[in-house]
Amino acid sequence: MRTTKFSNSLKSLQTARDCKDQEIREIKAKLALAEKAKEEIEMQIRKLTEEIVISEHAILRYLERVKGVDIEEIKKEILPEETAVLVRKMGQAEGTYNTCTHKLRVKENVVITVMTDKNDY
Repeated sequence: MRTTKFSNSLKSLQTARDCKDQEIREIKAKLALAEKAKEEIEMQIRKLTEEIVISEHAILRYLERVKGVDIEEIKKEILPEETAVLVRKMGQAEGTYNTCTHKLRVKENVVITVMTDKNDY
């Protein structure tokens, strides 16, 4: 009799444990859904509050197409032919070169910056 009572108590406790395990699984599933919904709301908030960035490419095209700036002429001003010849003659792909109005920093045959005074570099 005592063994049967013990066995029944054990089964009852195991059943209660299994029910609680099931409740925990259901709560975890609901929590996961709630966390996902929260993340989606946070993403929407970021999209609404994030600053819109204007790329340098967009600025360049705006100047060219809307303002009528001649980009090819600007390129010639940045790298005058005589400076381009000097870069080629020096056989250097890198360095700082002076023009009449500014300095150029060239790296791997690309003008990477334009400087107007010592504070620029």
